[in-house]
Amino acid sequence: MISSKFLIPYRGVGILAIIGPVNLDYQQLINQVNVVNRVLTMKLTDFYRYLSSNHYEVH
Repeated sequence: MISSKFLIPYRGVGILAIIGPVNLDYQQLINQVNVVNRVLTMKLTDFYRYLSSNHYEVH
């Protein structure tokens, strides 16, 4: 099992985890989990920042 914790400022934490067979390429998978972790953190931070702003769309 490979897991990585991520933090969304002022919102909480989460864990990204992958469970697989013993013969996985763990080094490659660790790198991929780290990349997904960073992107997920950035996107969720932006999303919650958007929700917290006083943003009103005019149609």
